[in-house]
Amino acid sequence: MTPITDFYDPVRFLLGDHDDTARLYEDSAIARGVRTCIKGGLIPKYAISADQITPDVATPNDYLLIAAHCARLFQSANPEHYSYRTRAIAETIGGGGLFGRGHDFDLAQLIYRLENGDMFDGWQSFASWLQGYSGVSDQWLHLVRLKLTMPFQTVTVDGGSQ
Repeated sequence: MTPITDFYDPVRFLLGDHDDTARLYEDSAIARGVRTCIKGGLIPKYAISADQITPDVATPNDYLLIAAHCARLFQSANPEHYSYRTRAIAETIGGGGLFGRGHDFDLAQLIYRLENGDMFDGWQSFASWLQGYSGVSDQWLHLVRLKLTMPFQTVTVDGGSQ
């Protein structure tokens, strides 16, 4: 069994709570977040009994997955930005930085990679991208319309039918 207290530091790290003298998140709040992740079914193979996670969180992948889900729950509760306006002054607070859209995307990408493995990152060539995107196996027969005019001769390549 793994104690919930093991997740305090990784969740704080993912949330950017690095100052030991002034904590942004209390230990009890992080414990509630971890319980919510486990009981809510975000990590289905684990359960909570008292202040322990059963069975033991043995793999680093699962350990980071629990911390990332918990951090994303905390982060999603914070608005990206807010603003107020009076007659004399207007102010907007937030709108980027650690709790902006970029951090949410990074956490979502981390969770996806932990749950599913590496993402599809790219195509090997333009032809493979075109084939995968269109579903046509020999796309050059449908797409090539090329006419070269040189000083003494003309070359026309006209592939496929319309």
